[in-house]
Amino acid sequence: MRCAELLELVLQPLLLMQLVLCILIWCTMMLYFSVSGINVKFINMFLLFLFVSIETFGYCYLGTQLSQESINVGKALYDADWIDYDAVMRKKVAFMIMRAQCRVGLTAAKFCFVDMEQFVAMLNMSYSIFVVLKDVF
Repeated sequence: MRCAELLELVLQPLLLMQLVLCILIWCTMMLYFSVSGINVKFINMFLLFLFVSIETFGYCYLGTQLSQESINVGKALYDADWIDYDAVMRKKVAFMIMRAQCRVGLTAAKFCFVDMEQFVAMLNMSYSIFVVLKDVF
């Protein structure tokens, strides 16, 4: 748990910047793709678009994995025969079960959790902004 807290503390500002810039990059690159023709610059921009997408997908996937493993720990504790333990151990396990009920995961500056749901929401938001920008330009 402490490791997850330290990881989140270090990554919070970076993940917020990653998510915001990723949305902006996706919007502008989709606009560029729709306006320009296929040439060498198009291929370079597409590769950059692909790398940014893979990087953001990686953060979101690992954030989902961290949250899922936290849920699995809580389920394993609850499924154990902890009622048969002595009083001291029951109290410790009950505390761990209570702690496992809080969601553990990576957040973007405590604004939102970085997970696959957020990745899909970012894709939808980027496409919506792209459609508006395309109509303007």
